[in-house]
Amino acid sequence: MKLFILQVALFCAVAYGASVPETDEKSSEGDEFVLPSGIPTCSADEDKLNECLKNVFQEMLPKLHHGNKELNIPPIDPFALKNTKYDYSNGVLSGRVALKDAKIYGVSRSEVKDVRFTLNEEGTHMEVDTFTPRLYVEGNYKADMKINEVKMNPKGYFNVTMSGVNFTQLMDGKFETKNGKRFLRLVKFDMDVDIEDMKIYADGLFPDPTLNAIVLDFINQYWREIYKVIIPETRSYWEPLALNAMNEFMLHVPFDKLITKTKN
Repeated sequence: MKLFILQVALFCAVAYGASVPETDEKSSEGDEFVLPSGIPTCSADEDKLNECLKNVFQEMLPKLHHGNKELNIPPIDPFALKNTKYDYSNGVLSGRVALKDAKIYGVSRSEVKDVRFTLNEEGTHMEVDTFTPRLYVEGNYKADMKINEVKMNPKGYFNVTMSGVNFTQLMDGKFETKNGKRFLRLVKFDMDVDIEDMKIYADGLFPDPTLNAIVLDFINQYWREIYKVIIPETRSYWEPLALNAMNEFMLHVPFDKLITKTKN
């Protein structure tokens, strides 16, 4: 069961592609911000704004395979997940799980299925549907767990293979003004994830390899039931991570450079 706690960090990263390093204040607050060449934009007065945004997102995914230094966006395939710790407590199971040196492969192969975007004077609401044929995650983990009164300290290597991953991301943003420029700060993030199949491997769950294999077999049989419980109950962890990562990009680039203002 403990491996499903690890997945929260993974889904948070793939939910929107990548997180960005700290904002370059010089670029975002200078006299004039210029988008790097090859970065597509949309106009707010387009009749088919949703379709334009869908095409932009789809076009950008392969371009960000190796990242974009001008926008401070790191490579997204593989995407290096920052070392992360999670506390968890539910019934008989409680403890902390840490991920280290984890990488996610397959994000750049995602397909943007639909975008639903609304814009008003105060902010935005956006829903994005994506499909990723295969995601592969590997790294190291360490856990301090307690099942009833039994303490466990497993650690080792893990990998997770997810097939047919459907994401719906929901984001609300509010406008802020800095140095006369309008920026969008995301204030709410939620997601719905549907996975056709998942296979999990981890060593070090138990010293006995036979017992380790038995536990993995159980997890791989019942991953769907456990996963449905884990995701909503750990939202207080993955929502702030997603918001912080996305806002490092959104507060770096003036909003009107990404979606130009409606013509008068």
